[in-house]
Amino acid sequence: MSHSLHRRGDVELLKRDWLLKATPVKGVDNATEESKKDYLSRIRAVCDVTAKYAINMGIGRSGCFACGVSLEEIKTSYDRIGVAGISSAVMTSREAVKAYLQELKEKDYDISVCVSGLIEEVFEIGREIGLPPHSILLSLGVWGKKELLPSENVLTITTMCGHHMLAPNLVEFVAAQVKAGNLPLMEAAHRLSRVCTCGSINEPAVIEVLQKMVAEGSPNGD
Repeated sequence: MSHSLHRRGDVELLKRDWLLKATPVKGVDNATEESKKDYLSRIRAVCDVTAKYAINMGIGRSGCFACGVSLEEIKTSYDRIGVAGISSAVMTSREAVKAYLQELKEKDYDISVCVSGLIEEVFEIGREIGLPPHSILLSLGVWGKKELLPSENVLTITTMCGHHMLAPNLVEFVAAQVKAGNLPLMEAAHRLSRVCTCGSINEPAVIEVLQKMVAEGSPNGD
């Protein structure tokens, strides 16, 4: 998904940050009432597999683990959302992503899965389990007056939410509260994670970046 390609961070952090989305095929999965019912049955099965490996998952119109929404509530939400629902999941290791894709391949639910991660790692996993990519989207970076952007630490957190629901000012405020001792680190990270209802926030990564922000000074380096 193109809106998930702009996640930032150093290589070591990104090795622990994987976003996967299970998506319907327009014109196929929603072609007839029968195909819609079949898709909804298959996507619920995919959700069961996803929950085994993901630290966060959800659907934008329903909510995610970080919001307190359960796996069963996510699956049930498809009754309301229908074929339009796109399931998002965050995984924190190459091993988890590989095992997840391997299991989906073996069970053959015939569901499209988009994987956002370091491209070399994505290609290697594909080769190892015999899943060549169907198509590829690459981020070309940020253009324009980049000096107007928030700090790199703030961007590392806000870009986890592809719909940009996580405001830079909120990240800075929460980090300042942690530094002042007014907010525990874990609670601060969870407050930020639950803002993205799609389930795209990597909470362990948020904790790591908040720690870095506090250690380096104030949220803006003052």
